[in-house]
Amino acid sequence: MTAAAASPISARRRIPTDSELFDAEREYRTLCDVTIPGFYSGRSGRYHATDTAKKNMLHSSVLRGLRFGRLPSDEDQRALFMDHRDKQSKADRKWMTAWRKKICPESQSAMDTQTQQVILDYAVASGAKDHAMYMFDIFASPRV
Repeated sequence: MTAAAASPISARRRIPTDSELFDAEREYRTLCDVTIPGFYSGRSGRYHATDTAKKNMLHSSVLRGLRFGRLPSDEDQRALFMDHRDKQSKADRKWMTAWRKKICPESQSAMDTQTQQVILDYAVASGAKDHAMYMFDIFASPRV
């Protein structure tokens, strides 16, 4: 292996030009504001979880990263521009679900005891002693 091949500098991605960043921002904004909402035109209700993950990723990291000259990883770019769920193969759906779980972990998972204790401690420290047990009961009660 040569010294150039082992160098961490050679492993870095190429810095995009201004025109590439401009084109990328236009594509990502179109995806976020036109393409994804277009799948749901005429329908009411929430977006599918993978589309929500795409929009969250676009707003939280991709568009912000473009300001600093960073393009998303190849994996993220593949996920962002993948066909809508209705047109995906079974393997693509499985890959997309794994990507979504990596990007946006399940928010409805059961609350662990450490999180319950933090909520209770915060409520007590903030002077809401009367409401602390009520808050704890809400989060601890089983869903019917």
